[in-house]
Amino acid sequence: MFTSADYALDRVLRSREDYVLPVRFDDTDLPGLRASIGYLDARRSSPADVVGHLMTKLGGAPDTREVRATVLALRADGPADLDAVLDRAAADAGIAIDNRRSERGLLVATVAHGAASPGRVLERLVPAIESAWGERTGQPLLIGAHRGVVPGGDDWSCVDVSTAVDAVDAHAVRALLAVADGADCAVAVSQRLYDEVVRLDARRERYRGLPLPGGAAVWVRVPGYDKPPAPPAPAARDRGPGQVRITTVGDHARIEHLGDRHG
Repeated sequence: MFTSADYALDRVLRSREDYVLPVRFDDTDLPGLRASIGYLDARRSSPADVVGHLMTKLGGAPDTREVRATVLALRADGPADLDAVLDRAAADAGIAIDNRRSERGLLVATVAHGAASPGRVLERLVPAIESAWGERTGQPLLIGAHRGVVPGGDDWSCVDVSTAVDAVDAHAVRALLAVADGADCAVAVSQRLYDEVVRLDARRERYRGLPLPGGAAVWVRVPGYDKPPAPPAPAARDRGPGQVRITTVGDHARIEHLGDRHG
């Protein structure tokens, strides 16, 4: 018999046996979960990492075909040989590309962490892509970067690939590049990659944070700019009766509600 719920939870969490896996999605204070208790931070782990830990707790085995990697997405609006650009850049940077997919002006590639860390990819490979692109064409190129877990098979339908692609397809990123005079390239990194790599670098001031639909954010750098220009503000739209309003709290929490209530 336990004298309190707090003591019971603390005992379970400290037990040598695997009972509970705390997963934190934000900084909400949870009664009974003491600060000394370890947890899995979902803000710094990919969905695949969380699932893998849960499977281990439940006695299963995570998919060993999954690859922990930096995911790059290259988007060009016009005709361009993105594979040739990436090959040239990888050779110049001395970094091996683990895998790639290409279709209709979009190239998605992965660099396994064993081949190069996310920091090395941002420091060496991405600038090499910028250079290789500038030598071939003057049309715009968007480069998205994210860190996560990618399936080892042919199916790349996963959140971490989508995050990199969403970065280059975001209207706010395209709008920023459009107002950057003389620029033909922009680099957009995910919030996770910014927190883990860019934020620790003295050159972080070269990035501008942009909100994305759904409450996420990307951080954009434009070669040749000490700080990218701000994109034009989106036109305000009236919210009609019964229309859902979305309030974003922090980086991930979203509140959807109808109408306003005061008092």
